[in-house]
Amino acid sequence: MRAPLAVTVLLLAALVLPGCNSSPVRGLRELVAPIDPATEPVPAAAQARFDQGLAAMQAGRWSDALSLMADLWQDYPWLSGPPLDAALSCLQLQRPEEAERWFGRALEINPGNLDARNAYAIFLREQGRFGEAEAQYLEALATDDADATTHYNLGILYDLYLGRKPQALAHYSRYQELSGGDDRQMAGWIADLRRQLDAGGRS
Repeated sequence: MRAPLAVTVLLLAALVLPGCNSSPVRGLRELVAPIDPATEPVPAAAQARFDQGLAAMQAGRWSDALSLMADLWQDYPWLSGPPLDAALSCLQLQRPEEAERWFGRALEINPGNLDARNAYAIFLREQGRFGEAEAQYLEALATDDADATTHYNLGILYDLYLGRKPQALAHYSRYQELSGGDDRQMAGWIADLRRQLDAGGRS
């Protein structure tokens, strides 16, 4: 089964200010999004509290993490990382409706937070809301067409959920190009899709 590159529940989002795009996700536990020094700096107190919330997430203390992130958002409402992590904590607590509200808050604060877009799109996909998931990925690509993670995840949606193989191939190929072309698993998927499309064209 082809799995999304972005995080479903183990994503530990960094503090992100409005207007600051986060870096592509490289793996389930490796998301550290830089903060643009040209924007307002994150207060040290906020960072310390955020780190406490991340520690709670890493320890699987999801109720504590949710409480910490919600309180942090109340005190620093211009940061989009805390509501994103609150959403992910809610998913672990089996509270999808609350999670969706937190996703909405994160994206309202910072529409350019690509990690939030991808995580929300995966949430929508798992809810069977494929059209809405596609819209979120397209919004992410409108923000940054060179985001490898989004191309990967949109390819998954087109390939496995919507059956739109040509579009899937295009996004897988773009991901491979952006990531340096050394992903052997992706190379296999691309070759498989090309065989399927070639066979379909001959039938």
